[in-house]
Amino acid sequence: MGSLGKLVAAAGDAGLHDCAEALGLRVPDDRLPGRPPKHGAWAMLLFSSARAVYGSAKRVAEELRDEGVWPAVVKAATARIGADAARYELENGPPTLSQFNYFQQRMSALGLHDALHTEFEAAAARTAQDMGLMPDHARTGVKDAARANVLAVDGKNHTSPTRYVKGDQWVDKDTGEIKERRYDPNKSTWGEGGKNRVRQGAKSVVAWSRHPASGTRVIAGLTLMRPKHDGGEAAAIVDLITRVQDLNPGLTHVAVDGALRGTHLARLTPRGLVVVNKIQTAPTTAENAVTINGKRFRKKRVHTLTHHSTAFGACEHPIYGIGGGLFEEHVTSDGTVTHTRLPHHTTARGRKNGDYTDWYVQTRIACGRTDPTSGKLTPWTKTFYVPINPTRQDQIDNVNRGEHVRQIPEIDTDDFNRIYGMRADSESGNNGLEHAWYLDRIPSYGYDNQLLTLISYALMNNAVARATHHARAAARPPGQAA
Repeated sequence: MGSLGKLVAAAGDAGLHDCAEALGLRVPDDRLPGRPPKHGAWAMLLFSSARAVYGSAKRVAEELRDEGVWPAVVKAATARIGADAARYELENGPPTLSQFNYFQQRMSALGLHDALHTEFEAAAARTAQDMGLMPDHARTGVKDAARANVLAVDGKNHTSPTRYVKGDQWVDKDTGEIKERRYDPNKSTWGEGGKNRVRQGAKSVVAWSRHPASGTRVIAGLTLMRPKHDGGEAAAIVDLITRVQDLNPGLTHVAVDGALRGTHLARLTPRGLVVVNKIQTAPTTAENAVTINGKRFRKKRVHTLTHHSTAFGACEHPIYGIGGGLFEEHVTSDGTVTHTRLPHHTTARGRKNGDYTDWYVQTRIACGRTDPTSGKLTPWTKTFYVPINPTRQDQIDNVNRGEHVRQIPEIDTDDFNRIYGMRADSESGNNGLEHAWYLDRIPSYGYDNQLLTLISYALMNNAVARATHHARAAARPPGQAA
């Protein structure tokens, strides 16, 4: 889709207009002093969103002045804004850079960013529903996740528009005056996921959903973090997933990186979600660790199965969580420790207080011991369930259960890799988010303006995805499945 096609798609998209109406801005608006605005909020959101197409606000202003561009945009929006408002927009011409800057100031002065953020995520849910993403009727098995029901989530570091920090100065050589450098107050130092380095700039967390077909990736929600964000990136991810699920009840699976630990999963799995993410690698010096498939995992005793026999009395089987799976630990007479993988028959949900909030792994264990009198084996087998959610005993034993027992173990490479591989959607989407702007730098200063920038990018992205999806559906022969 070309640049003009993207502008037209955004101008006619319900999500952009829903967000504009949620702001409650009036044209003219007498709540603030100064020059009255000449354009509706939809036009200013479109201007902001167009930065994702052209890279900068200056370029957007230039492109909108091209002959035929603004009339085409207004025509696409007429069905939503009405004929009178459309004539008003055409008479005033396209928005200018100064008008957009004033719009950003007005947004901050009236404190409208929270309202915009809330409405955007609600509008994104309606877009997803319109495209058949995260449908509530398409519930799937734990290991049989359909792509449309998987949410891919990842953090994104954004390069600030300037390298300067608060307190940096420069000298005006003409006047000798010492002046403060402009800096980004939302700039902070963030860790680079999976790498032993840090990066300065802004930090966001973005949730993506898509169909298998290209060009259908939708931003279902996002969070822009402030410096020293409470709980860090992992807490922001959990809060984002929670909000998205509340708006999209058909969401079943989440693919996310290793930022989430067992304590974070304990907040998500009771909501019925299957969370697929990698377990943190154990240090090579850790004594309580086991290497499986080339990766070193910590082990933790998560269950003990005890049975009794006439010949032996009590027989105890210690069960350990390693790499998300269950293992029985054996200690030989010479002190050698070995681990036997227990079968992961199924992952089941259990009812608690009327809701299916608890998760269990169904497994089976076999015990064969020699009778000391007859010398014969006395085989014994047992099918049992091991909790995935934290238990009361875990607090006493200091067990972070979610870190060691998973719904889909990482060591079950086929099942795990198939669903975890869908997390690449977030990597690809975030790559487009990084390169959308001039010099790969987020084109705004401060939390408020950067949140507006990210939401505007998402509005453009979702509008184009919806237009692409419906264009394909219209061109599809009757009776052919999507």
